[in-house]
Amino acid sequence: MACYDRAMGVEFSAKARETALNSGREKLPAIALDNTVLEVNPAFDGTLPFDLRKGTRGDLALFFGEENGSDKELGVREFHWRSGDLAQIVFRDTKGRKYRDVDLKGCGYLRQAGVESIHNPQWEKDTASGHYGYLGLLNKDRAQNDSHVSELLTTNGVRTHRSIAIFELKELPVGWGETLERVQISELKERGLLDEQYDPVIQMRAFGTKTRLGEPVNRADFDDAISLIRSEGETAPTTRLEYLYWFIDALAQGIGRMHKLGYVHRYLTERNVTLDCRIVDLDAAKRVGDMPEGEWEDARCRDVAHKRHKRGGRGVVAHLAAELGRKFRDDIGYPAIEDLYRRYEDAYVKESGFPFPGA
Repeated sequence: MACYDRAMGVEFSAKARETALNSGREKLPAIALDNTVLEVNPAFDGTLPFDLRKGTRGDLALFFGEENGSDKELGVREFHWRSGDLAQIVFRDTKGRKYRDVDLKGCGYLRQAGVESIHNPQWEKDTASGHYGYLGLLNKDRAQNDSHVSELLTTNGVRTHRSIAIFELKELPVGWGETLERVQISELKERGLLDEQYDPVIQMRAFGTKTRLGEPVNRADFDDAISLIRSEGETAPTTRLEYLYWFIDALAQGIGRMHKLGYVHRYLTERNVTLDCRIVDLDAAKRVGDMPEGEWEDARCRDVAHKRHKRGGRGVVAHLAAELGRKFRDDIGYPAIEDLYRRYEDAYVKESGFPFPGA
């Protein structure tokens, strides 16, 4: 018997509620969709814990849904609207870089509030902002852009996630449980339910920790991130105060190097930076040569310090300091925020060669 959870905005079976909600995370049922593996990242050749081969059908193209006989699940988190956690398993790329958390992006919509549903609970037209095209889905060109930019940044020493594989979908689910139907992409386009130019894919991604600064986090999440950083062989922070300073330096250097390479993130907030300071969600990133004159500089300034400092890297610094102050007050005290801003600004200017906005 299906129920409706207003907090998550997803219809799912009562069985899925047996897992207690922990910091906005739990598991929901999923189904495997027909697909073709569009690309596999050669940086993981021979090191992956999954069997992925380009041009074949992938077994891990999972999408939120429930049907008879399906025993698959994906983890879900608050503020992650179209991605699900697949696994935690330690592996490395061919250069020895370490990863643990693996997720799928484009596997269904997890929030309904304020949006009119026109098809089903798992995906629908973005009639509110129009930014995403379809809520719950990921278009092929955006996934490929994310894959390209993340590889460029990684090669140049920027901490980010990695694209493992991209699955091109041949079908999408409509309905849930006994009413679920698998409808071919071609039919959805013929019926006008999916734009002709929209090609939905599921992207498999690798992180150290997937946990973002902007989602509900606890002391254990921060300690987990610090442990992962130490295991990478970085100049590891040994105290939480050192972690704060390390994070600010890594963030400023990452943004600065990205800009020096000629790219802007365009949507940089605390929800796009992980606790081990990886700048993620690069599907909307753009290169300076692909933007109208003047737009790139405006986007660069927003990346670094959004107006009123609620977003951009400066906003991330403020959010991090506040979170650590609340959770580890006895360990780190309250460093002066202006000193933290100054540290961030100096590190950005030194790395990028660009002036800090407003300076």
